Amino acid sequence: MEYGKVLRFHRVKQGLTQNQLADGIISPAYLSKIENDQTVPAFEVLEHLYERLGLDFHDSSYHHPSKEKLKEWYEMIVFKRKEEARELKEELKQQKDTLNNHHLYIFFELFRIRHLLLENEVEEAYEVWKNIRQHEDTFDEEMRYYFHLSTGLLDYYKGSFENSFQQLMEAKNYGASISHSLQDWEKSDLYYILSLSTSQANHISASVFYVDQALEIFQARYDLEKSADCHILQGINYSKLKNYAKSFENFNSARKIATQTMDRNQLNLVYINIGTLESRIGNHLSAIHNYKKSIQYNDSDTIYKQSYLLTTIHSLILEHYRLEDFNGCMEWIHEGEKEL
Repeated sequence: MEYGKVLRFHRVKQGLTQNQLADGIISPAYLSKIENDQTVPAFEVLEHLYERLGLDFHDSSYHHPSKEKLKEWYEMIVFKRKEEARELKEELKQQKDTLNNHHLYIFFELFRIRHLLLENEVEEAYEVWKNIRQHEDTFDEEMRYYFHLSTGLLDYYKGSFENSFQQLMEAKNYGASISHSLQDWEKSDLYYILSLSTSQANHISASVFYVDQALEIFQARYDLEKSADCHILQGINYSKLKNYAKSFENFNSARKIATQTMDRNQLNLVYINIGTLESRIGNHLSAIHNYKKSIQYNDSDTIYKQSYLLTTIHSLILEHYRLEDFNGCMEWIHEGEKEL
């Protein structure tokens, strides 16, 4: 057992200095060696240190959730099963050692960052990240993987796309050394997040590569929703590269999947993007048709609903203007005013 990491974790968590913990037991310098796993002290010393931290050195009968239970929660978060994730989070919080066991606490907090992002609680997620960062020197390689992944996601949500890309590449490097413990869905998740960050950071060729990597795994798992997400992003990428044929091909693939699964949010996105693509190549009537189709599907209860709608209305105003249809312009201006 890594006694040093456990001692440092609980000392920092309780806000104690090395001097305060070591006082009357051992020297602070010797405690530093213990915490850095440079020496193994006598059990009597460990007992006294544990006692000062309020821990039972002899308690080996932990009644804590297994690592598998935490990973089960993480999978719910990744696949956006919100209700299930909320329920399991409360169950995990009731377990004593979720908060007291070093390894479980670290994983719980790292996964909680992503759960908070799923709930759009970005600032709270950042506070959790700042708190967990102080334990970084106690992380093993698996913890470092999730830490850099969480950091990359936070940077993405804050609009720091280049920083996000760099952090996710760090996660990818750690992921290579723990690949035996990562399931396929986790690998595809990392590839997809990498594809998002590289697309936003304008590393388009890299994004195309990572979308293909993610899509291959999603298709093998018959994950239609994630496959459609990949096709939408790939359509955007090829549009940026001015490969409009490949862009249309991907948007149409996404449209077929979303029609099959009746995912109205994805259909909304697909028609917005097809409209934008048609506009770019000068097909303004077709652009208008697709923008109007997107509005028919703008009823999903998401935080982006209003943003998507106003963006589409603005695009419709521009398309009518380009056709010198000023009555059409005014009609959509009035529609936009109603939504403000």
